[in-house]
Amino acid sequence: MKVLNVILILIILLSSSLISAARYSMDQGDLIGEIHTLSLNQKTSWNQLAIEYGISVKDLKQANLELKHTQWLKKETQVVIPTRYILPPQQYRTGIVINLAEQRLYFFPNHEPSIVYTYPIAIGRDGWHTPIGHTRIVHKKEAPTWRIPESIRVHTLDTKGQMLPEFVPPGPSNPLGTHALYLKFKNILIHGTNNSNSIGNIVSSGCIRMHNADIQELFKKAVIGTSVVILNHGEKMGRHNDQIYLEVHPKGPESDQTLNQYNHYHFDPHSEDFIDISKIKITRETQSGIPTLISFITPEFFKVNQTQSALIEKAAHSAILNLILNLSDILDAPQTACLLEAEILQEKYRPLRCHRSHIPIEFPKCPLE
Repeated sequence: MKVLNVILILIILLSSSLISAARYSMDQGDLIGEIHTLSLNQKTSWNQLAIEYGISVKDLKQANLELKHTQWLKKETQVVIPTRYILPPQQYRTGIVINLAEQRLYFFPNHEPSIVYTYPIAIGRDGWHTPIGHTRIVHKKEAPTWRIPESIRVHTLDTKGQMLPEFVPPGPSNPLGTHALYLKFKNILIHGTNNSNSIGNIVSSGCIRMHNADIQELFKKAVIGTSVVILNHGEKMGRHNDQIYLEVHPKGPESDQTLNQYNHYHFDPHSEDFIDISKIKITRETQSGIPTLISFITPEFFKVNQTQSALIEKAAHSAILNLILNLSDILDAPQTACLLEAEILQEKYRPLRCHRSHIPIEFPKCPLE
């Protein structure tokens, strides 16, 4: 009986860690979560660690490139847990949002407006891309039967010489796992899996795969009619404590690497002073998937009188967004731009806008003076 109680306690603790790893409070601006460094107290596999912290093995390895990518991580190994994310753009933060380049799903429940749930996913492989666009949940099924699309049966026969059955009943061998959410997109589902190692990879026939524990939680919370937006943003940008962060992921199928998702902003053309171009270049080269600070803006900069603070923040935000959107042009431009027009700032704040890392711009040379 004591052994049974211990087992039950361990199961409860593990379940709690899985749930808490997926739920975040949106009280950090555009960022959620934190980066943790963990010292393993026992020998652990990449997959076990990834499932426990609600991330994919791919993301875990990308954040720990210095480690040998063997199946097991030794006791006392220091591992970075990359559980910090930039949220999708504000206009999409409702219902389910899927970012293919990131291979991550976000759920914004209507009944919990300050909470977001996020999970790692697997997406469609080359030739079977997961479609981009707006859709919704039209049906939900626990213990689903997989009715195999004719296109998949033909492809499997042509490539592997294997004739698949017309359907696969519920059970451990069913690729749909334990639960499924059916979308209005034809033959596209959000479902569980019978292969947890596939999560975080580009391997499906177009559907969105999740760990069974994750789809079970999402299944309970997402109702029929819930909106689903599928994006493909290889780069994301967000604000936290008046700082600007950039998150870059390895380029996936047809990934948008130009930040065109921010073209709804109106930009100021003079923007270089508060951005560290070198950090942007390094972030794009490493593609770690971890939000990286790229701005020089500090909270102290915005400690001005109430009349001007809103104007300064709006102008600075627009200018920085413009820099990121037009980065390819800016890299070739002379590094002499000022951030804001002279009349926006009081005299004592003008030196701030004419400062660029270790390359200060002489105040008289500032073109807006």
